[in-house]
Amino acid sequence: MESQSANQFIKLARKRKGLTQQELADQAGVSLRTVQRIEKGTEEISGFSLKQISQILEIPLEQLIMPNVNQISIDNNQTGSIKALYLASLTFLVNPLLGLLVPAIMGYTKQNKDALYSKHLKK
Repeated sequence: MESQSANQFIKLARKRKGLTQQELADQAGVSLRTVQRIEKGTEEISGFSLKQISQILEIPLEQLIMPNVNQISIDNNQTGSIKALYLASLTFLVNPLLGLLVPAIMGYTKQNKDALYSKHLKK
């Protein structure tokens, strides 16, 4: 699979098995539109969809993931965790004490905190 994207590989594997996009979608438990977007390359493949499709096409996940590993982006600034921390503080609407306890528990139990996350935890 030399420099072939996962999208192209999935499309070729589906055709080799003699499946239509609809048949693949039905067997994998995903929507037809998901299969169409994956094969076009207009949608990032979710872990669930990738696992389901690889099982139906009898392709090891490693064969799909490893050639494309350089395309994986990792969120190093933890913005998702920071957003969750702020959303957790909204529990004060239900109970003021929870508005303090829930974010504090989330913040102090989180592993791999960086300086940016610690700064927002102190707020």
